[in-house]
Amino acid sequence: MGASRRRKILIFGAGNICLSFVGPIFDQAGYRDIFADTARHILQRLCDYNGYTLRLLSPDGGETRFTIHGNETVDATDEDALAQLLTDPTRLSAGLPRWTTREPIDRKVLSYRL
Repeated sequence: MGASRRRKILIFGAGNICLSFVGPIFDQAGYRDIFADTARHILQRLCDYNGYTLRLLSPDGGETRFTIHGNETVDATDEDALAQLLTDPTRLSAGLPRWTTREPIDRKVLSYRL
């Protein structure tokens, strides 16, 4: 399935857990990841490199690397962009990172899917 035709998943958070665990699970399942976060520097790096590489270390000292390509990003403070993504029926949402408990997220944005 081509990258543009893949189902999309909106993942709230672009930190360690979402980039190393949540994103790869959905990528392996055939989704195109869209990361929403308030950390613009992380979002910019994902855009600059068109993805990211994971290193998996095994107990015997072995290492496996794989790259997640073609993800998208959205500023989590951009209500209009989030609302557009959340109303698109081909996209889903997953997880809420710790920053959502510290910073207000407009209820009307989240209510599109809740």
